[in-house]
Amino acid sequence: MSDRQDTSPKTHANKKFYKRQEFIPIIIFIILFFLLIINTSISGYPPSIEKIVRENNIHSFMLKIDGKNFGEKRGGSEVYIENLALTDSAYLKWTDNQIVVTMPKEIKSGLLYVVTKSGKTNAMIYTNPNETPELISAMYRSERTLQQRGPNIRSITPLVSKIGEVLTIKGNGLGREQGKSLVYFTWTSQTKNPDAAEDSLPVVSAKNNDFDYVSWNDKEIKVRIPDGAKSGNIYIYSERGNSNQKYLEIQHPAGIKQYHNRNKYSIEYSILIKTINSESNNGIYLWIPEIIEEAEQREISYIQSRSRFGPLFDYQRVMLFYLDELREGDQHKITLEYIFDRYAVKTEINAEMITNSYDKGSEFYLHYTGENDYLKPELAAIKQLSAEIKAKEENPYLIAQNIYEYVIDNMSFSYINPYNYDKWQFSLDSKQGDSFIYVMLFCTLCRSAGIPARPVAGYLIDNEKRSIRHFWAEFYLPHVGWIPVDLLLGDNKQYESFLWHENAKSYYFGNIDNRHITFSKGYVILKKITPAGRTVRKAGLPNLQSMHEEIKGNLHEYSILWRDVKVLGIF
Repeated sequence: MSDRQDTSPKTHANKKFYKRQEFIPIIIFIILFFLLIINTSISGYPPSIEKIVRENNIHSFMLKIDGKNFGEKRGGSEVYIENLALTDSAYLKWTDNQIVVTMPKEIKSGLLYVVTKSGKTNAMIYTNPNETPELISAMYRSERTLQQRGPNIRSITPLVSKIGEVLTIKGNGLGREQGKSLVYFTWTSQTKNPDAAEDSLPVVSAKNNDFDYVSWNDKEIKVRIPDGAKSGNIYIYSERGNSNQKYLEIQHPAGIKQYHNRNKYSIEYSILIKTINSESNNGIYLWIPEIIEEAEQREISYIQSRSRFGPLFDYQRVMLFYLDELREGDQHKITLEYIFDRYAVKTEINAEMITNSYDKGSEFYLHYTGENDYLKPELAAIKQLSAEIKAKEENPYLIAQNIYEYVIDNMSFSYINPYNYDKWQFSLDSKQGDSFIYVMLFCTLCRSAGIPARPVAGYLIDNEKRSIRHFWAEFYLPHVGWIPVDLLLGDNKQYESFLWHENAKSYYFGNIDNRHITFSKGYVILKKITPAGRTVRKAGLPNLQSMHEEIKGNLHEYSILWRDVKVLGIF
C-alpha cells in the first residue's frame, strides 16, 4: 500500500500533457476565448438601454433612449416596439449613448428595444400616454375633483370672432391666476368637431409677450385671439391637466396668413468661458436665448444642455445659467441643442378691408409703438420723416408698405461695426447700413406713424447649412396679425449660397421663407439677479435683450465666446 502511494504521483507526472484528461477542455476554452475576442472586435460591444424618457410636449411626444454602444451612426440599426420597427422619419438623433425619436400617436404601449449589428438590447416598457386609463368617471366628478384634475370650460363668447379680439372663457377650476397655464387655439383650419382630442391637432397659444392675456381668475379668462389662430377647438392647458374644448369660428375678412413648406431643423450653439483673473466669492450669470415658439416656428424639442451649470430657469424665453467660484485658467463650455419645425409664411391681404382700429390704450399698443433702448420714435428727425412718408394715408398696411419702399429705395448695404448699433440713427444721414440698421429704421418709422412694429433677430441658413446672423421685422395689422418683412433681402442683398427669390422686393413684404430661425421678437428686458451685479449686453448677437452677462463678486477678468448656430441637420 505504501509502495502504491510512492509510485502513483510519479506515474501521473510522467504522462505527456496532451494525453492528460484536462487537455481537451483547456483547448476548447482557449478557442472559445479567442473567438469571443475576434467577435467583439468585429461587431463591437453589445448595446444596452439604461432608461427611456418621454418629453412632456403638449402637442406631440418625443422619446429619449439613453444607454450605451448604440453606434455613432444609425446605419441599419432600428428601434422596435412590440416587434414593430419605427419608420425612418421618426429618428431625430442617433449617437453612441442616446437615441431621440418622435413617437407616433397610434403606436401601442409595449416592450421597446434597439437592434444594432452588435446585437439586441434589453427591453424596457414604453407606455403611450394616450392609453392611460381614466380612473374617475366623469359623471361622479365634484367641483373639487374638477379643480384638482384640471380646468373646465362652460362657455365662450363670442362664438364668432377675429384675430386680436377679446374672447371671454367662463368655467370653473380655471386657476386663481394664470401661472404656467395657457389658452390654446387651433393653428390650421378645422371642421367643427368639439369632441376632437386636443393633441390630435396642431395648435398655437396666446402669448404673454404679446399681452394676449387680459385677465385671469378661477371662473373667467379674458384673452385676445393670437396671431396664427384659425377656426377650430380651443382649450386650456394647465399643470393639473387640459380642459374640455369649445369650438370657435375665426373670420379673416382683412387677410389671412398661411404656413407652408416646413423644414425640420436640428441645431446646436455654444458659449465658451475662460477665467483670466479671479478671487474667491465670484460668479457669472449667463442669459442664453432659446429657440422661441411662434406660429411659424413650432414643435420645439429641447434635446439637452451639455453643462453642469443649469439652466436654473427660463424667463421671457431666455435661459439663465450660473457659474460660480471660477478659478484662474478655468475653461467651461455650455452647449444647447434643439430640434424644431420652421415654416414659410405667406400672407394674403385685402387692403380695402384694413382699418386703423388699434386699441390705442391697450398695453400691447403702447408697448409696440413706444420707445426702448434701440427704438426712438419720438426723435424729431424720425417724426418728420415718418410724417412725410405717411402724408395723408390712413391705411396702416399701405403706410407700412410706403415705409418699406422708402428704406429700400434710400438705403444701401454696408457692413457696420456692431458696437455702433446703439447709435444707429447716423444712418439717417449716411443712408448706409446692414440688416440691423434697415430693421431699426423701419420699426422706428412705423412706430412713429402709429403702427405696432418690432425687430426680429436670428439667423439665415444658406444652402450649405451655414448660419448667418440676421435681423428682419414684423408690423401688426388689426384682425390679421403680425406681418413679416425682410428689408435687406428685399433690397436684393446677395448672400452667398442662399436660396433666392426672383422678385425679392415684393416677396419679402408680407412673406418669409423657411430659412429664417428666430431667437427673439421685440426687445427682451431682463432684470439683474443681484443688485451689485455688473451687466454686459453683447453687441451684434442675433437676439435683442437688455443683457447677456451679469458678473458677481471677484471675477475681475474673463473671456467669453458666443458661438453661432451650427446646423446638425435639415429634414
